[in-house]
Amino acid sequence: MIVVTIELWPLGDKSQRETLNTVRIWNDGSGDQEIGHYGVSLAGVRGKILGRILNFPRKRQNAVRLLYYALAALFSKKPVDVSQLKDYRDR
Repeated sequence: MIVVTIELWPLGDKSQRETLNTVRIWNDGSGDQEIGHYGVSLAGVRGKILGRILNFPRKRQNAVRLLYYALAALFSKKPVDVSQLKDYRDR
């Protein structure tokens, strides 16, 4: 599982930090060594949103790209199928 936490540090003071949101990305186990399928959740003060990433080329792309697709899936409210993206083969 990949966990990304977004915190607010008032005036840069870490001791006063407050967690605003947490993104969790997990492998759903339905892929293979080359292609992964992932569930995604965003939890914060306004509740929880769920999403899904399909056909992620795990050996050709990195965790930052996975986070990018995770955010796209969460905010578009529909699964992101990486293999259907125009520049999929270039990545």
